[in-house]
Parts: sequence; structure tokens; C-alpha cells
Amino acid sequence: MLVSVIMPVYNRAEIVGEAVLSLQHQTFENWELLVVDDISSDNTPEVLGRLAAKDSRIRYFQRQGVLKGASVCRNIGLSESRGDLVIFLDSDDVLPHWCLEERVLLMQEHPETDALISNGAFFREHPSDASKFWNKLTVEGKPDLERFLDGDPVWQTSGATWRKLFLTGKQLAFNEFAKSSQDWEFHVHALLKGGSFKKNDVLPDYFVRRSDKVDTISVNHLSTEKIENRLQLYIEVSQYHESLMGLTANRNKLQRRFLKDIYLSQLVNNRIDSAKIEGFRNLVRPGDRKSQLIYSILKFGNSLQQMKSGIIFKIYRKLAGLFILEKYFENASFYRSPIGSEVSDELVKRLHIQG
Repeated sequence: MLVSVIMPVYNRAEIVGEAVLSLQHQTFENWELLVVDDISSDNTPEVLGRLAAKDSRIRYFQRQGVLKGASVCRNIGLSESRGDLVIFLDSDDVLPHWCLEERVLLMQEHPETDALISNGAFFREHPSDASKFWNKLTVEGKPDLERFLDGDPVWQTSGATWRKLFLTGKQLAFNEFAKSSQDWEFHVHALLKGGSFKKNDVLPDYFVRRSDKVDTISVNHLSTEKIENRLQLYIEVSQYHESLMGLTANRNKLQRRFLKDIYLSQLVNNRIDSAKIEGFRNLVRPGDRKSQLIYSILKFGNSLQQMKSGIIFKIYRKLAGLFILEKYFENASFYRSPIGSEVSDELVKRLHIQG
């Protein structure tokens, strides 16, 4: 069984070697790494060229065409992949040496499984300093789809092992026009299209970098451009969701996530495109007076800014924030729970074996 690991990369000369080395240290050796370069402006191509010259399992591609971004690169990698299983690995993350062997074994033992979901952890300098899980893989009474729509991402991009036949059969691909939350949308679509998902919640088997010394992939998550882009994604997902299975069960979840970013956009950009506010209104059910009030508050905020009422707008932002963020999100889910001492000790022990 061949595993295709797909890695988009852009200006990662200083750290991409760590991700590649974590693959070369795997106890399972039947893998291919498809690195798709988004036309880096540093010496990333030279670094990857040297690595590929020494290991035939590493295949290096450069993105072609006008569209750019991680989604484009991931889709190129998927189309070029030869494996039975597919993993999307971010260029600033790493895998412990047992990752592929244990994932492949579980997929072989459960041939009915379309996607294996593993837990991960955050690290700063080395995986052994990991102190928080990516998330709780299972929360009683909360299906994965509801959690994703509620802004509670159950797994990260590197946490899923996909059967390629499932991806191609369901025509799943990353949204190449999305500048933010591409993985969130991809996972929501995968859940909406059905399939068999199995959880592997023993030890973390991927590590997500969070370091002050290195810019991580999510560093610009709160930029105006990315917030605006996410709002558009929410509109598109809500339309797709409604056409497929109706929004009744999950409307409040998606509405809550939409509202958080629409208010953040007013804070960052002082106003928001009126069409996005109307997109929020379309998620509001008849009789939902609380959400209808929030819609009115958002419209009022835009009107204040258009009238250039600076001082009044600042007062609005404070009062609206108290109501929207503290009241509306009081029951919102939170993730990234601490790793207990028992799991931490086991992680350090197994990582030490790797050397």
C-alpha cells in the first residue's frame, strides 16, 4: 500500500527540511512525497531539489497557471499522486516516526473506512515540548459536522488519512479561490458528502508548529482579506448545505461562526460589505428574534461608519462586542485541551526512541 503525502510550500527554505526529514524517519517506508511549490521567492527550490536528488520518493513540482495558493498546490499534488492513501501535510508541521505505520495498519484492518482521523498536538521547538492537543476528537452529543460549523475544527489538515478512491469518487478538492479556511471548507464538504470516518485517538501522531521564531501558515488569519474570504465561504457552504440536506439542524452553528467573523471584520475594517450582512440574515430563521436583533445591530454599525460618526462608532463597537461576543458566544465550543502528564510522558518516551 503506497501512501501519497502532499505538501504545498511557499518560502519555507529554513524549515521545510524538518517536515521532509520527519517522513524519511518513518518506520513505514512505502511513501511518496509530492511537494508542490507555489513559486517561492527564496531558495526553497534549491533546498527541495537537493533533497529530491538524494531520495527518489520525493517528487518536486512547481505550480503552473495564474491561480496560486495552498489549495491549488494541494489539488496539483492530488492529481499527480499514485498512492492508495493520501495525507495532506503542511510544510511547517512534522510527523513522528510511528505515524504512517500505525495509520496504514488501521486502514488495512478497516477496509470500510474512507478516512482515518488522528489527533495532533501543538509544538514550539520540538515535538517533545507539545503541551496541548489540536482538539478533542470526540465530544459526546456533538457530531463532527456540527462542531466544524460551530468553529470547532475537530481535526487539522494533517490529521486525516484519506482513501484516494473516496476523494476522487466524491470529487472532493480544495477551493482554489479561498484564501483562508480552505481546510475547514474541505472537511465540511467531505462530511456532507458522506463516507465512513474512523477516529484514532491514542497518541498525537502529527505536530502543528506554533513558534514566535517562525511564521506559521495561520499567522494572517485575522487579516481583512482573509476574514472577508471566510465570510464568502460561509455563504457558499450554507447554500450547498441547504441544497443537500437542509440547514435546520446546523443553522445556528454556521450562523454563530459567520457572526464571529462578520463582527471581527467590522473591528478590523471598520465596516463590512452589506452583501455579507445580508448573507448572515439569510441564515436567520423566522422567529429567531435574537439573531434578527444582531442583524439590525450590524446594519446600524455600517450606517454609523458611512456617516463617519467616529466617536459614536467606537461606542457602538464596544457595546455591540459586549452583546455579540459575550452573550451570543457564551455556549460556544472551545478546543485545544492540555495534554496530561501520562500522555506527555509517553510521547517523550516514544520520541526519544527515534533519537
